[in-house]
Amino acid sequence: MKQVYHTGIALTLIAMVFGFKSGHAEIKTEEEASIFLGNYCIELVSVLQLQHEDQKILAEKKKWKEVLRRGEFIKGIAEVYNNLCK
Repeated sequence: MKQVYHTGIALTLIAMVFGFKSGHAEIKTEEEASIFLGNYCIELVSVLQLQHEDQKILAEKKKWKEVLRRGEFIKGIAEVYNNLCK
């Protein structure tokens, strides 16, 4: 159940980062798909880095509940990354 929760969080974040597009995908070749996935994976790592930096600031302020919440969020994003980018 927790894994589904983490993945749900990550997918929500990804939707927010990339925005919902109303058009159709125009990826038609394996090369285009590879380029898109590479960019997608870079965005995931960027979000992970930002969340980690925020987490360190929260830890300095001893806001442990928020640190743990961010940790769960990071874990969800990392699971998506692990499934798609390795």
